[in-house]
Amino acid sequence: MDDLYQQYGDIVYHELPAMNCCAVFSSETAEEVLTTQEPVLRPFAAPPTYQLLTNDCLHTAHGQDHRRRREVMITGYAENGASAQSDLIIGNVPELLDRVDPNREIDILAELDRFSWRCLLDRVFGRALKLHPDLGRNVLASMKQDILLSIVPFRSLVAKLPLPFNRRVRESLEALDRVAYPAIERARDPGHDGDDLVSHLVRAAGQGLVDWSYRSDEEIRDEALAHLCAAIDAPVAALTWGAHYIADVPRVRQLVEEEVDAAIGNRTIEPADFHRLPYLHAVLKEVLRLEPPAYALLPRRALEDCVLGGYLVPEGTLVIVGTRVIHRRADYWDNPDDFLPERWLTDEAHQGARCPAHGYIPFSLEPRGCRGADFARMMFVLATASLVQRYRIRPRPNESPTRANLGVGVQGSFRVTLEAR
Repeated sequence: MDDLYQQYGDIVYHELPAMNCCAVFSSETAEEVLTTQEPVLRPFAAPPTYQLLTNDCLHTAHGQDHRRRREVMITGYAENGASAQSDLIIGNVPELLDRVDPNREIDILAELDRFSWRCLLDRVFGRALKLHPDLGRNVLASMKQDILLSIVPFRSLVAKLPLPFNRRVRESLEALDRVAYPAIERARDPGHDGDDLVSHLVRAAGQGLVDWSYRSDEEIRDEALAHLCAAIDAPVAALTWGAHYIADVPRVRQLVEEEVDAAIGNRTIEPADFHRLPYLHAVLKEVLRLEPPAYALLPRRALEDCVLGGYLVPEGTLVIVGTRVIHRRADYWDNPDDFLPERWLTDEAHQGARCPAHGYIPFSLEPRGCRGADFARMMFVLATASLVQRYRIRPRPNESPTRANLGVGVQGSFRVTLEAR
C-alpha cells in the first residue's frame, strides 16, 4: 500500500492473482467508497471452504438486510449498556494483574491477548460461563485458515482430507456450538440477566428495540461467531502498541502516570474512571492513527460500474481503502510519523484542522463503522490504566510489536519487564 501510494498517488489500479483491484488513499475517495457509494460496493468475502458461516451476518449483509442487522447491533452496544460492559472489563483486570510478575520478563502480548479474549467471550456469551480463551483462539484460527484456503487450488478436496488441521477446525466448531446453542436457549429464559450479546440478539425484537428478528438459531450463532472473530485483533493490537509507545516515549509515559495517579491513586479502578483519563484517550487515538486495526480496510467488490475519484471502476473490481497511508499523509498531519497524543487535546480536531473530515478512519465509516469500537476503547483505557497504576513497562531494547502477515493485528511475542512503581 505504501509503495502504491508513493509511486502512483491517491487512486491506483493493480492486480492480484485472479483479482482486479483499486486502492484509494485520500479522505475524499475513502468517503465515496465507505459512505456515498456504499450501496454499490459490497464487502468482499472469500469463498468459504469449511462452511463456518452458512448465513449472512452484519459484516457480509447488504442493503436492507444490513440495515436491520446494524440496528440490532447498535442497540446491543447502546450507551445504557456501557456500565455493564465496563464492569465486565474491570472484572477481568485482577486476573491480568495477577498473571504478571514484576522484575521478571514476560510476553505481555500473550497476557493482553488472554485478557482480551476473556472480555470478548464474556461479552458475547456471558460472564457466568467463564469460558477459556482457547475457545476463541481456536475458532479464530479456523476462520483464518478458511480464508487462506480460499486461494488454494482444489480447496474443497483439501478440506476433506484426514489432515490434522482439518480435524482441528471441526473440533473447534464443535466446541463453539456446545457453547453457542445453549447460550441461545438460555437467553430465552426470562430469569437470565441478559447482559451478553447473544441474549440481546435473541431478545431485541421482543423488547421493542428493533422491528426485526433473526429467523433461526443458526443465524444467531453465525452472527455471534462473526462478531467474535472480527472483534479481537483490534483491541489486542491497540493494547500492545499502547504498551510499546508509553514505554518508548518517556514524556508520554510520565504524563500517563501522572494522570492515572491523580485520577485513581491507590484505589481499585472503577467504571467512572473511563471518563477521567483524557490523556490516555488521546494516547489511544494516536495509537490507532499510527497503527490502525488494519493497514487496509476489508475490500469491497463493485456490484456495477462506478466512478471513484474521477476514474471508472469496472464491475467486479475489489476496492481497498489504505487506512495506514491516509493516517500518515504529510499533507494531512503535522509530524505524521511522530507519536504525539497532544494533537488530540486541542479544540480543533487533529491539531490545526489540516486533516480533512475523513482523514482518520480506524474503525471505518458509517454505515459500516465498527459496532464494538466503544467496547474496545473501554478495554484499552481501563486495562492500560490498571497496568500503569501498578507497573512501569520496560521492553527489550530496540524491540516493538510485530504486525501479522495480513496487516491485521499483531503476532509473535512482545517481551517486556514490569517494574513495580
